[in-house]
Amino acid sequence: MINFYIVGEDAPSIEIIRKILREFPQEFCIFREDCKNGYGNIKKAIHKYNQAAEYIHYFILTDLDNDPCPSAKINDWLGEISKNDKLFFRIVVREIESWLLADKEGFSQFLNIPIANFVNNPDELNDPKNEVFRVVKKSNKRKYKEAILPNSGASIGPAYNSTIKEFIDNYWDLNRAMKNSPSLKKTIDALNRYKEEFNS
Repeated sequence: MINFYIVGEDAPSIEIIRKILREFPQEFCIFREDCKNGYGNIKKAIHKYNQAAEYIHYFILTDLDNDPCPSAKINDWLGEISKNDKLFFRIVVREIESWLLADKEGFSQFLNIPIANFVNNPDELNDPKNEVFRVVKKSNKRKYKEAILPNSGASIGPAYNSTIKEFIDNYWDLNRAMKNSPSLKKTIDALNRYKEEFNS
């Protein structure tokens, strides 16, 4: 059993890691969580995490945002330092919302809108969070609009994180999402390799 220290840049990222690891109940568990409230805080701590990964298994998830590619971002953050084998460091293309939108069936059920409202390739969106706002506006569920959509100059709605958590916990399906998100599938493929390496 691999015991992970999980690190994400925001609450939805942490919730996605939890949901992913629940798909592997015999192989993975979580002993500590660290929500860093921004990619900058992960970047500042990445060398500390990498050092600790000599002894502790880390699952670190951050967004690609406007960087050119995941491998370039990892190399930029780690610099010349070699990545320890127990540092499972993954980049979401381009934001965690891409992975949420990848489960079109789940999101359409959650918002009670037709599946035709969702794009087929959310990894290719420049602003996945804005795409979430677009589809939420089409919902007839007022409580989700009030919770998720930003107002008064805010970047997200007042209950964005808790409502997205509800969606992830009760509707989001990993296997469906992998079909529409190459970056998610690559993460799961890498996690399977990691499992084989350390559980063998």
